[in-house]
Amino acid sequence: MSTTLVRRQWARLWGERTLSIGLALCGLGLVVGGGLVAAISRREGISPEALPGLIWVEGFSFYGMVLSILAIIVGVLQVGSDLRRGTLLPVLARPVSRARVFLAAWTGTVLVFLALEVLKIALGSAALVTLGASMGGQGYAALVADTLGPVTLLALFAALGAALPVPAALGVGLLSQLLPGLAYGGWPYGERLRPICWFLPLTNTQWPTISSGLAGGGDSHRIVEAILYRTCWIALLLAFGCWAFSRRDVSPR
Repeated sequence: MSTTLVRRQWARLWGERTLSIGLALCGLGLVVGGGLVAAISRREGISPEALPGLIWVEGFSFYGMVLSILAIIVGVLQVGSDLRRGTLLPVLARPVSRARVFLAAWTGTVLVFLALEVLKIALGSAALVTLGASMGGQGYAALVADTLGPVTLLALFAALGAALPVPAALGVGLLSQLLPGLAYGGWPYGERLRPICWFLPLTNTQWPTISSGLAGGGDSHRIVEAILYRTCWIALLLAFGCWAFSRRDVSPR
C-alpha cells in the first residue's frame, strides 16, 4: 500500500506539471551552475584547495535556490492540492491511516529531491576531479548538511499544509524563515524575537558553518551538529504533520 501511495504522489506531481516544471528549472540551474563552474576554472591564481568552496557555494547557488523554492511550493500543496481537487477522499476510503498517506506522499516527493541533490553532487564531484581538486570527509559532511536544507523546508511546509489552508500555511512558513534573519541579523529589536526562534527550525543561521565546511574549513563538530539538528527537526515536523493531518477536516465544502 505504501509503495502504491508513493507512486500516486509521483503521478500527481507529474500530472499537475509540478515535477516537469521543477525538472526544467533544475536543468536551468545546472546550466547556470555549469557556466559558473567554467568561469571559476578560468580564474587565475586559484589554488586547488579553494576550488571546492567556489564550486559548491558559488557554482551551485542558483540550483540550491531553485530546490528551496520547489520545496516550499510542493510541500505546502502536498495536502492542499488533493483537497482542492477532491482526490483525497477516495484514498482515505481505503483501509489505510492518514499518517501513512501523509508520510507516503512526503516520501515520494523527498525521493525526487534527493535524486536531484545526488545529480548535483555527482556533477560537482566530476568538476573537482576534472580540475584536479579534491575534498575531504568534512566537505562531504557539509554536503550532507546542505542536502538536508531543502528536505527540512519540505517537511516544514508539508506539515503546515497538513494543518492549515494553503495561504495560511505559506504565510506561517515564510514568517518562520524570516524571523531568524531579523532576530540574528543585527536588527535593533532582534533580541526580543530570539525566544520565539528557539521553537523554529533555524536552517538559515547554519549556512556560514556549512559553507565553511564546503570550502574545506569550519568546525567539523558544528557540521555534525547541523546534520543532527536538521534531522531531528525533520522527524519532529513529520510527526506534527501526521498528527495534524489525522485531525484535519477533509470533507468537501
